[in-house]
Amino acid sequence: MNFKTNISSKSFKLETRHVLNLAARAWSKIHMTLFFTLLFCSIGFGGYIWRNSVSGANWTDQEKQEYLNMQNTKTVFRENDFRKVLEDVQRRKAADPISYQPINDIFEPYQ
Repeated sequence: MNFKTNISSKSFKLETRHVLNLAARAWSKIHMTLFFTLLFCSIGFGGYIWRNSVSGANWTDQEKQEYLNMQNTKTVFRENDFRKVLEDVQRRKAADPISYQPINDIFEPYQ
C-alpha cells in the first residue's frame, strides 16, 4: 500500500478532476438504468396504493355506521330566513323597475 502523505494543491486538483471524470463516466453508463428503475418502482408503488384504496377498504361495522350517519344528515331549511330574503328581493324589484332589464340569451337566435 502506497499512501501519499504529502499532498500538493496541484496534484489534489488533478486527482479531483480524475475523480469527477470517473464519476461522470459512471453516471453516463447508469443514468438510463437508474431512471427506468425509479420509473418502474414509482409506477408499481402507485399501483399498489391505488389497489389498496379501491379494494382494501377494511372498515369496521362501527366505521361504516358512522359514515352512513354522517351522510344521512339533512339540510336544515330555515324558512323564515328564506322568506325574508325573498321579500327583500321583491321589495328591491318593485322599488326600481327601470334598472332591471333581462339579459338577452346568447343561445337564442335573434329575430
